[in-house]
This record gives sequence, C-alpha cells and structure tokens, in this order.
Amino acid sequence: MLKKLWVKQFRNLNEVSISFESNKPVFIYGYNNQGKTNILESLYYLGNGKSPSGTPLEDLIQFRQDSMYLGLDYHSQEDGNQRIYIKGSHKFGLQMMLNNDVVKQASKIQKMVPISYLSSSISRVYMEVPDARRRDLDSFLSVYFPEYLYQIKSLALLYTLCFFE
Repeated sequence: MLKKLWVKQFRNLNEVSISFESNKPVFIYGYNNQGKTNILESLYYLGNGKSPSGTPLEDLIQFRQDSMYLGLDYHSQEDGNQRIYIKGSHKFGLQMMLNNDVVKQASKIQKMVPISYLSSSISRVYMEVPDARRRDLDSFLSVYFPEYLYQIKSLALLYTLCFFE
C-alpha cells in the first residue's frame, strides 16, 4: 500500500509531497500543464526505473536544474515498511535505492512494487509501434507471472528453430 510520494525537480514539479490514506481514493485534479500527469509518471518511474514514454533522464530533470529526486514510502505484507529513493542527475545518471541499499537492477523494485501506467499519449505510441506494446505487455506480465517470460523465450526459440533452419 502506498503511504507517501515525494517529487522534486521532476519535469515541471518543483516540490510535491502526497500522503496516501489507507483505503481512500486519491484524486488528482487541476488545470492543464500543472503536473498531474508528471505525478503519475513519477510513480511509474519509481516502480520501473524508467519513463513510461521512454523519455530520457536528461529530459525529466527540471530545466536549469542538475538533479531530480523521487521517493516513495509503501507498506507490503511480506516486507513491512519500505522506501524507494531515486536521484537522477546530469552528471551521475540514475541512482536507485531501496531502504538505503543501492539497487543496480530496476527489476528488483518492479517485483516488489509493480506499477503500471497508461495514458492517451502512450496509447498512441502503442498503436503506432506494436513492438513497444508487445515489449511492455511482456514486461508487465512477467512481473506478475514469472514463468511467462520463460514461456515467451521458449516460444521464440521454437519459432526460430522451426522457421529458420
């Protein structure tokens, strides 16, 4: 369960903190270009270590800033209270931490906090680039069903053996 999100110097967001109350919906509303989508994108970034639209890190850091910071406190039944922290900078790239331990692979966090995001602009990308749609769908399903990725790879190998030998 999400407990608290904080975002600093991410796209057009100077500094935002949102506390989530248990079992209550969160409504994000406002005028256009105020950062509603950027809040959702920051959540996705925290769970996946990348932008849902494939935007490079340099373009996510707020204009005229050196770094951006994202953080998420959450509670899981298996692991209790957890904290994900991301710092992205022009100089050092992306640094991810889970409970003050450096995380080198985003997949570690994906398994603990599977976050997906779909927007109208991403839907357009999916319509125009079927490979992106397939890649993201495979990635999403493999988080929830670890055997799925193995089955996909097995099918690809079988396909290769049957049609290209």
